[in-house]
Amino acid sequence: MRLNEGWRLCAAVVVVGLGCVGCDDLPDNDGAAEADAAVVVDGQDGTRSLRVDATDEEAWAYLRLSDGRLGAEGDGWDLALRRFAVRLNGGVGGDGAGLAVFVAGATLEDAARAPDDGWAADAPDGEDDDDLPDRPFDAWYAYDPATHVLTPVPGVWFVRGADGAAYYALRIDDYYDDAGTAGHPSLTWKAVEAPANPPTDAPATVRWTARSDVEDWQYVSLREGASVEVEAPGEDLGWDIAVKGVEMRTNGGTSGAGQGGAYAAEVGVAEGDPARCEADAELPVPGPPGSGTSSGNPALAGWYDYDPMRHQVSPKATAFVVCTADGGVARLQVVDYADGAATLEWVYAGAGRRSF
Repeated sequence: MRLNEGWRLCAAVVVVGLGCVGCDDLPDNDGAAEADAAVVVDGQDGTRSLRVDATDEEAWAYLRLSDGRLGAEGDGWDLALRRFAVRLNGGVGGDGAGLAVFVAGATLEDAARAPDDGWAADAPDGEDDDDLPDRPFDAWYAYDPATHVLTPVPGVWFVRGADGAAYYALRIDDYYDDAGTAGHPSLTWKAVEAPANPPTDAPATVRWTARSDVEDWQYVSLREGASVEVEAPGEDLGWDIAVKGVEMRTNGGTSGAGQGGAYAAEVGVAEGDPARCEADAELPVPGPPGSGTSSGNPALAGWYDYDPMRHQVSPKATAFVVCTADGGVARLQVVDYADGAATLEWVYAGAGRRSF
Protein backbone atom coordinates (compact mmCIF):
# COMPACT_ATOMS: atom_id res chain seq x y z
CA MET A 1 0.00 0.00 0.00
CA ARG A 2 1.30 3.44 -0.89
CA LEU A 3 2.17 5.77 1.93
CA ASN A 4 -0.15 8.68 2.55
CA GLU A 5 0.72 11.96 0.79
CA GLY A 6 -2.19 13.83 2.29
CA TRP A 7 -0.20 15.48 5.09
CA ARG A 8 1.62 17.48 2.43
CA LEU A 9 -1.52 18.53 0.60
CA CYS A 10 -4.05 20.92 2.02
CA ALA A 11 -6.63 19.51 4.39
CA ALA A 12 -9.47 20.84 2.26
CA VAL A 13 -8.62 19.90 -1.32
CA VAL A 14 -10.87 20.57 -4.24
CA VAL A 15 -10.14 18.62 -7.40
CA VAL A 16 -10.43 20.87 -10.43
CA GLY A 17 -9.91 19.27 -13.83
CA LEU A 18 -6.61 17.48 -13.63
CA GLY A 19 -5.19 19.34 -10.64
CA CYS A 20 -6.25 20.44 -7.18
CA VAL A 21 -6.55 23.79 -5.52
CA GLY A 22 -3.91 24.45 -2.89
CA CYS A 23 -1.73 21.44 -3.63
CA ASP A 24 1.35 23.40 -4.70
CA ASP A 25 2.06 24.75 -1.23
CA LEU A 26 5.77 24.15 -1.04
CA PRO A 27 8.26 27.04 -0.75
CA ASP A 28 9.51 28.22 -4.15
CA ASN A 29 13.25 28.55 -3.69
CA ASP A 30 16.11 27.93 -6.06
CA GLY A 31 18.10 25.48 -3.95
CA ALA A 32 19.64 22.54 -5.77
CA ALA A 33 19.32 18.97 -4.58
CA GLU A 34 22.33 16.71 -4.43
CA ALA A 35 22.89 14.63 -7.58
CA ASP A 36 20.80 11.47 -7.40
CA ALA A 37 22.48 8.09 -7.52
CA ALA A 38 19.69 6.51 -9.57
CA VAL A 39 20.69 4.77 -12.79
CA VAL A 40 19.25 5.75 -16.15
CA VAL A 41 17.92 2.67 -17.95
CA ASP A 42 18.21 2.81 -21.74
CA GLY A 43 15.53 0.86 -23.56
CA GLN A 44 15.92 -0.87 -26.91
CA ASP A 45 13.19 1.37 -28.32
CA GLY A 46 15.23 4.52 -27.71
CA THR A 47 13.59 5.38 -24.41
CA ARG A 48 15.27 6.27 -21.16
CA SER A 49 13.80 5.60 -17.72
CA LEU A 50 14.72 7.10 -14.37
CA ARG A 51 13.30 7.25 -10.87
CA VAL A 52 14.11 10.61 -9.29
CA ASP A 53 14.50 11.16 -5.57
CA ALA A 54 12.51 14.38 -5.24
CA THR A 55 11.71 13.99 -1.55
CA ASP A 56 13.58 17.13 -0.48
CA GLU A 57 10.98 19.74 0.47
CA GLU A 58 13.22 22.72 -0.32
CA ALA A 59 15.73 21.76 -3.02
CA TRP A 60 15.00 20.91 -6.64
CA ALA A 61 16.43 17.87 -8.44
CA TYR A 62 17.60 19.08 -11.88
CA LEU A 63 17.31 16.68 -14.82
CA ARG A 64 18.95 16.91 -18.24
CA LEU A 65 16.86 14.91 -20.71
CA SER A 66 19.59 14.51 -23.34
CA ASP A 67 21.46 11.98 -21.19
CA GLY A 68 19.34 11.58 -18.03
CA ARG A 69 21.88 13.28 -15.83
CA LEU A 70 20.80 14.73 -12.47
CA GLY A 71 22.91 17.64 -11.39
CA ALA A 72 23.07 21.29 -10.41
CA GLU A 73 20.83 24.10 -11.59
CA GLY A 74 23.35 25.59 -14.00
CA ASP A 75 24.17 22.27 -15.65
CA GLY A 76 22.03 22.47 -18.79
CA TRP A 77 18.88 21.13 -17.11
CA ASP A 78 15.46 20.74 -18.78
CA LEU A 79 13.19 19.72 -15.89
CA ALA A 80 13.42 20.28 -12.15
CA LEU A 81 11.46 18.13 -9.68
CA ARG A 82 10.56 18.68 -6.04
CA ARG A 83 7.93 16.47 -4.40
CA PHE A 84 5.00 16.63 -6.86
CA ALA A 85 6.11 19.91 -8.49
CA VAL A 86 7.72 19.80 -11.94
CA ARG A 87 9.40 22.94 -13.25
CA LEU A 88 10.45 23.81 -16.80
CA ASN A 89 13.65 25.61 -17.72
CA GLY A 90 11.72 28.35 -19.46
CA GLY A 91 9.41 31.28 -18.74
CA VAL A 92 9.59 32.18 -15.06
CA GLY A 93 10.89 28.68 -14.32
CA GLY A 94 14.38 29.20 -15.72
CA ASP A 95 16.57 31.06 -18.20
CA GLY A 96 16.16 28.46 -20.94
CA ALA A 97 13.64 28.05 -23.77
CA GLY A 98 11.73 25.15 -22.20
CA LEU A 99 8.09 24.59 -23.14
CA ALA A 100 5.62 21.74 -22.63
CA VAL A 101 2.29 20.47 -23.92
CA PHE A 102 0.23 17.49 -22.76
CA VAL A 103 -1.59 15.16 -25.15
CA ALA A 104 -4.18 13.18 -23.21
CA GLY A 105 -4.54 9.52 -24.17
CA ALA A 106 -1.42 9.49 -26.36
CA THR A 107 1.14 6.70 -25.95
CA LEU A 108 4.88 7.02 -25.72
CA GLU A 109 5.33 4.11 -28.12
CA ASP A 110 3.49 5.96 -30.90
CA ALA A 111 5.01 9.39 -30.24
CA ALA A 112 7.31 10.35 -33.12
CA ARG A 113 6.87 14.09 -33.64
CA ALA A 114 6.04 16.88 -31.22
CA PRO A 115 2.68 18.62 -31.82
CA ASP A 116 2.34 22.07 -33.38
CA ASP A 117 -0.03 23.66 -30.88
CA GLY A 118 -0.67 24.10 -27.18
CA TRP A 119 2.85 24.86 -25.99
CA ALA A 120 3.32 26.78 -22.74
CA ALA A 121 6.12 27.83 -20.42
CA ASP A 122 6.08 28.29 -16.67
CA ALA A 123 4.13 31.53 -16.17
CA PRO A 124 3.64 34.08 -13.40
CA ASP A 125 0.95 33.29 -10.85
CA GLY A 126 -2.54 33.75 -12.21
CA GLU A 127 -5.98 33.94 -10.62
CA ASP A 128 -5.83 30.85 -8.42
CA ASP A 129 -5.68 30.08 -4.72
CA ASP A 130 -1.91 30.26 -4.31
CA ASP A 131 0.85 32.76 -5.05
CA LEU A 132 3.16 30.39 -6.92
CA PRO A 133 3.99 30.29 -10.64
CA ASP A 134 1.55 28.45 -12.90
CA ARG A 135 3.32 25.52 -14.54
CA PRO A 136 2.06 23.28 -17.36
CA PHE A 137 3.15 20.22 -15.34
CA ASP A 138 0.82 21.23 -12.49
CA ALA A 139 -1.74 19.00 -14.27
CA TRP A 140 0.37 15.83 -14.46
CA TYR A 141 -1.58 14.00 -11.73
CA ALA A 142 -5.07 13.25 -10.47
CA TYR A 143 -5.54 13.47 -6.71
CA ASP A 144 -7.81 11.15 -4.75
CA PRO A 145 -8.98 13.02 -1.61
CA ALA A 146 -10.15 9.78 -0.01
CA THR A 147 -6.80 7.95 -0.25
CA HIS A 148 -4.53 11.01 -0.68
CA VAL A 149 -2.84 9.23 -3.59
CA LEU A 150 -1.47 10.93 -6.70
CA THR A 151 -1.95 9.08 -9.98
CA PRO A 152 -0.41 10.17 -13.30
CA VAL A 153 -2.99 11.29 -15.86
CA PRO A 154 -2.78 8.95 -18.90
CA GLY A 155 -1.06 10.58 -21.84
CA VAL A 156 2.24 11.98 -23.05
CA TRP A 157 4.03 15.19 -22.16
CA PHE A 158 5.97 16.76 -25.01
CA VAL A 159 8.85 18.92 -23.82
CA ARG A 160 11.01 21.39 -25.66
CA GLY A 161 14.42 21.37 -24.01
CA ALA A 162 16.15 24.36 -22.50
CA ASP A 163 18.23 24.80 -25.66
CA GLY A 164 15.09 25.45 -27.72
CA ALA A 165 16.08 22.83 -30.30
CA ALA A 166 15.62 19.37 -28.77
CA TYR A 167 12.16 17.85 -28.29
CA TYR A 168 11.14 14.92 -26.11
CA ALA A 169 8.08 12.79 -25.46
CA LEU A 170 7.80 12.01 -21.75
CA ARG A 171 5.55 9.85 -19.61
CA ILE A 172 5.26 10.05 -15.83
CA ASP A 173 4.82 6.45 -14.72
CA ASP A 174 4.50 6.71 -10.95
CA TYR A 175 5.01 8.96 -7.95
CA TYR A 176 5.96 6.29 -5.41
CA ASP A 177 8.93 3.99 -4.98
CA ASP A 178 8.66 0.22 -4.46
CA ALA A 179 8.02 0.74 -0.75
CA GLY A 180 5.17 3.15 -1.47
CA THR A 181 7.07 6.25 -0.40
CA ALA A 182 5.92 9.49 -2.05
CA GLY A 183 8.25 11.91 -3.79
CA HIS A 184 9.95 9.39 -6.11
CA PRO A 185 8.53 10.15 -9.58
CA SER A 186 9.41 7.61 -12.29
CA LEU A 187 9.88 9.05 -15.78
CA THR A 188 10.23 7.46 -19.21
CA TRP A 189 11.11 9.59 -22.21
CA LYS A 190 12.64 9.64 -25.67
CA ALA A 191 13.76 12.18 -28.25
CA VAL A 192 11.22 13.00 -30.98
CA GLU A 193 11.19 15.12 -34.12
CA ALA A 194 10.53 18.83 -33.88
CA PRO A 195 7.02 20.06 -34.72
CA ALA A 196 6.23 20.77 -38.36
CA ASN A 197 5.55 24.35 -37.19
CA PRO A 198 7.82 24.93 -34.19
CA PRO A 199 6.36 27.11 -31.42
CA THR A 200 7.36 30.74 -31.19
CA ASP A 201 8.06 32.22 -27.79
CA ALA A 202 5.33 34.60 -26.68
CA PRO A 203 6.14 36.24 -23.33
CA ALA A 204 3.21 36.39 -20.95
CA THR A 205 1.36 39.66 -20.37
CA VAL A 206 0.98 40.52 -16.68
CA ARG A 207 -1.47 43.02 -15.15
CA TRP A 208 -1.00 44.40 -11.64
CA THR A 209 -2.85 47.11 -9.70
CA ALA A 210 -1.33 49.11 -6.87
CA ARG A 211 -3.38 48.98 -3.70
CA SER A 212 -5.18 52.28 -3.24
CA ASP A 213 -5.24 51.94 0.57
CA VAL A 214 -1.45 51.84 0.88
CA GLU A 215 0.55 55.06 1.28
CA ASP A 216 4.02 53.48 1.21
CA TRP A 217 5.96 52.39 -1.85
CA GLN A 218 4.83 49.10 -3.37
CA TYR A 219 7.51 47.01 -5.05
CA VAL A 220 7.08 44.76 -8.07
CA SER A 221 9.28 42.21 -9.81
CA LEU A 222 8.61 42.50 -13.54
CA ARG A 223 10.60 39.28 -13.96
CA GLU A 224 8.44 37.26 -11.56
CA GLY A 225 5.21 39.02 -12.46
CA ALA A 226 4.23 39.79 -8.88
CA SER A 227 4.57 42.25 -6.01
CA VAL A 228 7.42 41.58 -3.60
CA GLU A 229 8.23 42.47 -0.01
CA VAL A 230 11.34 44.64 0.24
CA GLU A 231 13.06 45.65 3.47
CA ALA A 232 16.10 47.45 2.03
CA PRO A 233 15.14 48.83 -1.41
CA GLY A 234 18.52 50.45 -1.90
CA GLU A 235 20.23 47.06 -1.70
CA ASP A 236 17.62 44.49 -2.76
CA LEU A 237 17.90 43.35 -6.39
CA GLY A 238 14.61 41.42 -6.30
CA TRP A 239 12.40 44.37 -7.32
CA ASP A 240 12.26 46.21 -10.65
CA ILE A 241 9.66 48.96 -10.27
CA ALA A 242 8.07 50.72 -7.31
CA VAL A 243 4.79 52.67 -7.25
CA LYS A 244 3.33 55.21 -4.81
CA GLY A 245 0.38 57.20 -6.09
CA VAL A 246 1.53 58.71 -9.39
CA GLU A 247 5.23 58.34 -8.56
CA MET A 248 7.34 55.50 -9.97
CA ARG A 249 10.85 54.27 -9.36
CA THR A 250 13.12 51.71 -10.98
CA ASN A 251 15.88 49.70 -9.33
CA GLY A 252 18.79 51.89 -10.39
CA GLY A 253 20.33 55.34 -10.05
CA THR A 254 19.24 57.06 -6.84
CA SER A 255 16.57 54.43 -6.09
CA GLY A 256 18.40 51.12 -6.07
CA ALA A 257 21.59 49.16 -6.59
CA GLY A 258 20.39 47.47 -9.80
CA GLN A 259 20.67 48.27 -13.49
CA GLY A 260 17.14 49.66 -13.62
CA GLY A 261 15.90 52.56 -15.72
CA ALA A 262 13.29 53.40 -18.33
CA TYR A 263 12.53 55.28 -21.53
CA ALA A 264 9.33 56.22 -23.36
CA ALA A 265 8.42 54.10 -26.40
CA GLU A 266 5.59 53.48 -28.81
CA VAL A 267 2.73 51.27 -27.71
CA GLY A 268 3.47 47.76 -28.92
CA VAL A 269 7.22 48.32 -29.26
CA ALA A 270 8.71 44.96 -30.21
CA GLU A 271 12.20 45.24 -28.75
CA GLY A 272 13.94 46.94 -25.85
CA ASP A 273 17.34 48.65 -25.82
CA PRO A 274 18.99 48.73 -22.37
CA ALA A 275 21.42 51.41 -23.57
CA ARG A 276 18.50 53.87 -23.79
CA CYS A 277 17.26 53.35 -20.24
CA GLU A 278 17.50 56.48 -18.09
CA ALA A 279 18.38 55.85 -14.44
CA ASP A 280 16.50 57.28 -11.46
CA ALA A 281 17.32 60.73 -10.10
CA GLU A 282 15.99 63.27 -7.59
CA LEU A 283 12.76 64.69 -9.04
CA PRO A 284 10.24 67.30 -7.81
CA VAL A 285 7.43 65.70 -5.81
CA PRO A 286 4.11 66.03 -7.68
CA GLY A 287 2.13 68.87 -6.13
CA PRO A 288 2.43 72.59 -5.43
CA PRO A 289 5.81 74.32 -5.93
CA GLY A 290 8.12 73.77 -3.01
CA SER A 291 6.84 70.26 -2.22
CA GLY A 292 10.41 68.99 -2.20
CA THR A 293 12.10 66.21 -4.14
CA SER A 294 12.02 62.44 -4.17
CA SER A 295 13.91 59.75 -6.02
CA GLY A 296 12.07 58.65 -9.16
CA ASN A 297 12.45 57.78 -12.80
CA PRO A 298 12.45 60.77 -15.20
CA ALA A 299 10.89 58.84 -18.08
CA LEU A 300 8.15 57.18 -16.00
CA ALA A 301 7.30 60.55 -14.44
CA GLY A 302 5.59 61.38 -17.73
CA TRP A 303 3.13 58.47 -17.71
CA TYR A 304 0.04 60.60 -16.93
CA ASP A 305 -1.89 63.75 -17.76
CA TYR A 306 -3.37 65.88 -14.98
CA ASP A 307 -6.57 67.91 -15.31
CA PRO A 308 -6.27 70.79 -12.74
CA MET A 309 -9.93 71.72 -13.14
CA ARG A 310 -11.27 68.29 -12.22
CA HIS A 311 -8.16 67.17 -10.30
CA GLN A 312 -8.15 64.03 -12.41
CA VAL A 313 -5.23 61.84 -13.41
CA SER A 314 -5.40 59.83 -16.65
CA PRO A 315 -2.76 57.59 -18.27
CA LYS A 316 -1.18 58.76 -21.51
CA ALA A 317 -1.43 56.55 -24.59
CA THR A 318 2.23 55.65 -24.42
CA ALA A 319 4.40 52.72 -23.40
CA PHE A 320 7.74 52.46 -21.68
CA VAL A 321 10.66 50.11 -21.87
CA VAL A 322 11.79 49.40 -18.31
CA CYS A 323 15.20 47.96 -17.59
CA THR A 324 15.03 45.41 -14.78
CA ALA A 325 17.46 45.25 -11.87
CA ASP A 326 19.52 42.57 -13.65
CA GLY A 327 19.71 44.47 -16.96
CA GLY A 328 16.79 42.78 -18.70
CA VAL A 329 13.93 44.62 -20.40
CA ALA A 330 10.15 44.76 -20.10
CA ARG A 331 7.51 46.69 -22.04
CA LEU A 332 5.20 48.49 -19.63
CA GLN A 333 2.06 50.58 -19.93
CA VAL A 334 -0.20 52.19 -17.34
CA VAL A 335 -3.66 51.19 -18.53
CA ASP A 336 -5.83 52.66 -15.76
CA TYR A 337 -5.77 54.98 -12.77
CA ALA A 338 -8.68 55.06 -10.33
CA ASP A 339 -9.05 55.95 -6.66
CA GLY A 340 -5.33 56.57 -6.36
CA ALA A 341 -4.37 53.13 -7.74
CA ALA A 342 -2.46 52.65 -10.98
CA THR A 343 -2.95 49.49 -13.05
CA LEU A 344 0.19 48.40 -14.86
CA GLU A 345 0.40 45.95 -17.73
CA TRP A 346 3.75 44.58 -18.85
CA VAL A 347 5.55 41.93 -20.85
CA TYR A 348 8.96 40.76 -19.65
CA ALA A 349 11.17 39.72 -22.54
CA GLY A 350 12.87 36.96 -20.58
CA ALA A 351 16.41 36.53 -19.24
CA GLY A 352 18.98 37.55 -21.82
CA ARG A 353 16.32 38.48 -24.41
CA ARG A 354 15.31 41.81 -25.91
CA SER A 355 12.18 41.02 -27.96
CA PHE A 356 8.65 41.20 -26.53
